[in-house]
Amino acid sequence: MLPFVAKLLMGGQLSFEKGNLSIFGERVLIIPLELILILVRESLKDKKLAKYVYESSKQSVIGFCTDIQKRLKVTQKETLDILINLTEMNGYGEITPIKVDYKNKVAIYHLKGLPSKAFFGKMKVKKNTTVDVYWCGLVAGGMSFVFSEDIDCIETRCIITGKDSCEIVAARKEFLKKIYPKAKKYFA
Repeated sequence: MLPFVAKLLMGGQLSFEKGNLSIFGERVLIIPLELILILVRESLKDKKLAKYVYESSKQSVIGFCTDIQKRLKVTQKETLDILINLTEMNGYGEITPIKVDYKNKVAIYHLKGLPSKAFFGKMKVKKNTTVDVYWCGLVAGGMSFVFSEDIDCIETRCIITGKDSCEIVAARKEFLKKIYPKAKKYFA
């Protein structure tokens, strides 16, 4: 991660001036982790909020990627590498691409070290529940941009339910419904 941050600084792509923090010319904020985690927790209680959080996260990443590509003249693959580095730099934990299939437009990621486990540790969550709609929305937005097609995500494994990592599957909605029957309820 440090080489990535050094590249950003040396290339003038990370700036702090006059109360503004920018990455690739896009203004970003550093906000308390608890704010995101509260949003995730509340989305578990309210399906409308969950859908809003998911779609808003997805659209914001698509817009961010579009701006990065215009500004830096990078390919979709290079944009994906940037997103992975930004994910780790922003403190979300370690993200590992398990599969990125450009032909069939399917991606699988494992995430370790997400801060949500400590926050949700005492919270009872159903075993087959997608917990982090925020994170799924972010990945859906990134993969929609990278694959140049509308892509959705589901969480097939979650650290909050006792697993060692989260698993996020990104694919076309029809594929998700076919392969993961529980996905039908998320895309009704």
